[in-house]
Amino acid sequence: MKKKNCVAMLAAGLSLSVPVWANEAALPGESETSIQIEQEMLVVKAHMGVGYLNGDSSELVYGENGRKLSELNWELDDVPMLNVGGSISPRSWLTISADFWTRLNRGSGTMDDYDFLAINYDGYTHWSHHDNTDLTQGFMFDLNAAFTFYTFEETSFSALVGYKYDTWEWEARGGNYFYSDYVLFDTVGSFSPDEKVITYKQWFHVPYIGVGFHSTVGPVFFMGRVIASPLVFAGDEDIHHLRNLRFEEDFDVSSMYGLDLGLGYNITPSLAVSAMFRYQKYEEAKGDTTVTDLTTGEKRYFSGDVAGTDHSSSTVSLGLQYRF
Repeated sequence: MKKKNCVAMLAAGLSLSVPVWANEAALPGESETSIQIEQEMLVVKAHMGVGYLNGDSSELVYGENGRKLSELNWELDDVPMLNVGGSISPRSWLTISADFWTRLNRGSGTMDDYDFLAINYDGYTHWSHHDNTDLTQGFMFDLNAAFTFYTFEETSFSALVGYKYDTWEWEARGGNYFYSDYVLFDTVGSFSPDEKVITYKQWFHVPYIGVGFHSTVGPVFFMGRVIASPLVFAGDEDIHHLRNLRFEEDFDVSSMYGLDLGLGYNITPSLAVSAMFRYQKYEEAKGDTTVTDLTTGEKRYFSGDVAGTDHSSSTVSLGLQYRF
C-alpha cells in the first residue's frame, strides 16, 4: 500500500507543468533516491512600434576603364515606418525572432542625377535635381536565431545567425536640370512638374552573423547587437521614362554591417516600452548591366564592373512589447 501511494504521488508530480522536486523516504531494504524533474517554460513575445527612417542609396555607372560616368543619389528623408514582430524561446539558450518594417506613406525624398562626361574634367557636367521624389515601396524583413553563450547575473550575450531582406523603390517626377552642351552648365531648364522621369528599385538578400546582448537593472533593460555579412546579394532596376530604357544589374557579392541599440522599461511583468536606434550600411556592389529598349525590345549587355549600388540608413523608433 505504501509503495502504491509513492507511485501515485510521483505520477501526480510528473503531470505538473512547473519544475517538481520529489524526495521520498526510502522504503525498507531500498536505497535512498532523489528525483529532479525540470521543464523549461516556452516564452513568446510580440512587439509593435513606429519610427522615422533616414538614409540614402546610390546608383552608379562606370566606363570600361573604371571611370565614373553617372551617379544618382536617392534620399530617404524622415520616412515614417511601422514595425511588427515577435520572438519565441523554446529553450533558455535559444530565441528565434522575426521583424518586419514597412513604410507608412511615400515620404519626402529627393533625387540628384549627376553625369561626368568630360574626359579631362573630374567634376560633373550634367545635373538634375528632383524634389518630387516618392518612396513607392520600402520594407525590411529580418529573421534570426540567437544562441546564448554567456550569462552573468542579469546580463547575457548571444551569437546570432540570421537573414535580412531589404527593398526600396523610388519614383522621381519633374525637377530642374543644368546641362553642359558647349560650356559648363550652359543649358538650364525644367521638366513638367508631374512628368515621370526615373523609377529606381533596389533589393538586398543578406545572410549574416553577429553578437547580441541583453541586460536588466530593476525594471530597466538594455539591448543591442552588431551584425555583419560578406555575402550580400544585391540587385536593382532603373527605368528612364523619358528615354524609354530599362537598366537591370546583376551584381557580385558585397558586404554589410549593422548596429542596433535599445533601452526599455518593464511596466508590468508582461508589458514593456522601448526606444531603439538602428543603423545599417551596405557597401557598394558592382556588376553587369542589361539595357532594354522598351519601345523596340532590343537588349544590350555590358559585362564587368560597369554598374554599382549601395545603401545606408538609420531608424529611431518607439515600441511596445508584450510577453504572453
